[in-house]
Amino acid sequence: MSGQKHHQPGCWSLAAVAVLAFSPHLSWCLAAAALDGRTPDSWSAAGVQQVWQITVPVRHVDRIQAWYLVDAYLYAVGSDGVVRAFVAATGEHLWTQPMGEPLCTLFHPTVYQDGDVRGMVFTFQDRVVFLDPVTGSQLYRPHRLESGETEKRPVGPIHLWAGSISPVVATGDSVFQAAPRKRIRRYSISRDIQIAQVGIDAAVVLPPLCLPEKDLLVLADRDGTVAVADIRTSETVFTVELNAGPVGWIAADENALYLVTGFPRLHVLDLSNGHERLEGYARGYLLPAMPVGGPVVTKDSVYVALEGGKLQRVGKELKWPNWTATGIRRVLARWPDRVALLAEDGNIRFVRPETGETLTAIEPPAPGFDGLSNPLNDAIILTSARGEARCLRPVNVPPLKEADFRPVTSRPASAPADETPAPAAPEEAPVAEEETAPGEESAGEETAQPAEQAGPKLSPIEALIADPLKSRR
Repeated sequence: MSGQKHHQPGCWSLAAVAVLAFSPHLSWCLAAAALDGRTPDSWSAAGVQQVWQITVPVRHVDRIQAWYLVDAYLYAVGSDGVVRAFVAATGEHLWTQPMGEPLCTLFHPTVYQDGDVRGMVFTFQDRVVFLDPVTGSQLYRPHRLESGETEKRPVGPIHLWAGSISPVVATGDSVFQAAPRKRIRRYSISRDIQIAQVGIDAAVVLPPLCLPEKDLLVLADRDGTVAVADIRTSETVFTVELNAGPVGWIAADENALYLVTGFPRLHVLDLSNGHERLEGYARGYLLPAMPVGGPVVTKDSVYVALEGGKLQRVGKELKWPNWTATGIRRVLARWPDRVALLAEDGNIRFVRPETGETLTAIEPPAPGFDGLSNPLNDAIILTSARGEARCLRPVNVPPLKEADFRPVTSRPASAPADETPAPAAPEEAPVAEEETAPGEESAGEETAQPAEQAGPKLSPIEALIADPLKSRR
């Protein structure tokens, strides 16, 4: 691939979005080197081909702080405050967007979906921006007018009351934020206001997880309490006590949640009731060392990186024994007959999926490459802080499509996410809201919502979702 492609991003005010307009003085180009067909001997012998490579020119004082593989896109976040977006399947450059000041905090982007509208959510310290993933411009969604006609309206931005401690998650008209002072906050996108908040017993240490295809919100706090709620009905689906603090992130597939704790254990929780799904492990799977990061879930296996350069493979079903690989940083991708692992020496090690036995190993394209875990297909994506990225795949395979980078959903995208209103709170005599803690804002002052109503006691997560209640526990 060669050449350049730029999409002029939309422009917004700094106060509203904190996304700078694309400046003609900022010179940026995609240097995508043409593939010359030559590969190292070890690659050819292993049946490996390079399908694309990109180079992001950065100043010698800058670097790429993080690479993210989200949905069907690859994002490079630079220390210069600039985000570059690419198509994960082809390496095609889509857009470049200055998103903030150099060295600003920009969290891992998340996916937003509302019916057929699908966008990317970027979280700063105190604001949330919704972008079209293809153009990098403001995301829009249809809005039905009283006349019956439909017009497109912008999605966001959202101004957060307090700095976020992790990426927000959003679906339909709602944004959910893990905030300081043991608070979970809910915002209305259309009104750009906070509509609910709850105080919890322990801080939420993992980013919240939203499963829009199932209308579920998942939270896990420092003490190991995992709570899952139905966003549409405001009912708690289940609450589980893991009795140890979670580590890394929460993963999910169509049937279960996957978490690791510092006990150390891997927990596979049924999405319908929270029961452990691993046969014979009612208290979770005991890991041989402390986990580093969260679980990576493929079609048939769960991989957990461990301290001491180890990787634990756990099968979703007891098809073959579990195994531990040594000298490994992380899993990269699952090929039809092997699993690609990133070794501590930078090499890519291919192992037998049934036993973890090493089949072959290949050298990286150059020193200094890291890799991203890709549980959805066979693309091995290698990245570097210098701004380079490469994609390796098996030889003689058909090209990947956008859908290959997206998990299977249980509901088509055309089904609206927030069509059913939450049930109204029972009308009882109002009671005075608890006094706001020093330094904490009053939700009532900002949103002008009515005082909290007395009635059946709700769990914290139910209180959060049952708009407009403002539980403070």
